[in-house]
Amino acid sequence: MEKNVVVGDRKSVLLNIYCLAIWLLVLSSGAQADTEIAIAVSKTPLSAPFYVAEQEGFFKAEGLQVNLRECLGGHRCMQDMLAREVDFATCSDMVITQQAALGKPFYVLSTFVTSADDSQFVVRRSSGITSPSDFIKKRIGYVRGSASHYFAEVFLLLGGANPESNTFVELQPEDMPNALYEGQVDAVAIWQPWSYLALQKSKQNAFVMDVIRPYTVTFNLTGSMALVDSNPQATVRLIRALVRAEQFILQNSDDVKRLVQQRTGMGENVLDAIWPGYHFHVSLTQQFLLTLQNEYYWLRQQDTEGKQFTRESLDFMDYIVAEPLRQLDVNRVQLVPALD
Repeated sequence: MEKNVVVGDRKSVLLNIYCLAIWLLVLSSGAQADTEIAIAVSKTPLSAPFYVAEQEGFFKAEGLQVNLRECLGGHRCMQDMLAREVDFATCSDMVITQQAALGKPFYVLSTFVTSADDSQFVVRRSSGITSPSDFIKKRIGYVRGSASHYFAEVFLLLGGANPESNTFVELQPEDMPNALYEGQVDAVAIWQPWSYLALQKSKQNAFVMDVIRPYTVTFNLTGSMALVDSNPQATVRLIRALVRAEQFILQNSDDVKRLVQQRTGMGENVLDAIWPGYHFHVSLTQQFLLTLQNEYYWLRQQDTEGKQFTRESLDFMDYIVAEPLRQLDVNRVQLVPALD
């Protein structure tokens, strides 16, 4: 009888040890997989891959617990990351150029969408402007240090107008619809959904000036040096989730447009009109690098006193980290080998 009790107790102890080991293994693997990261995303249709990855569970499938923090403009998203409030940020190429020129510490990890139609010149009809040549002594709203700023000047130059003959009024994107409506400015250079909201606010007294597009804007994933250096695999998993979102967007555009409508408040008709202009593709290309270099040249031209941007050129390869994307698909990285 005693023997049976001892054997029974031994089995019970072994079973408990086995269960404890399994529990600890599961707990340990879960702790390794669930990496918490915060991403500042601009509230725009350009951020569709992040909205999709969140809704479809692509972040979760990669073992990432992601907190998407929406901000009104990539320039603000970048500032949140530089302030260490988030680990990653989405922003346009111009924001990257501006902050790199100022010597700020961050990495560029990938482009995830390009568009020649996202930025627009919305004009107040009562201003008398009917063509770019009419921009003489006009007031133009823009967002400093963003794609809006670069777009505005290049737009005017390509249209035959002299930017210096106009007054540039610095605004935040959310202030532009009302500024145009009240006549504080004659036109605004701004991205979606703010151009749409500006048109909605001013109704018949506003229109989009349709001319040759000045340049193709890129929207990009940037990362804090601390996070990317300390946890490179989290970066790889994040980019893999975005690649899955890219594929989902290509196959389910109607569903994605409805999701973007919910997240941005844009009207269905407007989104249908501009959606074909968005090219969602996770990549790092030589064209992107050239855009950054051209923008730095433009920044130096703006620095008339030569005090802010003193370097003749800027090597953006010091900021670009291509290895995480290259691990996933070498063909998505198309940078000149000599520079990489």
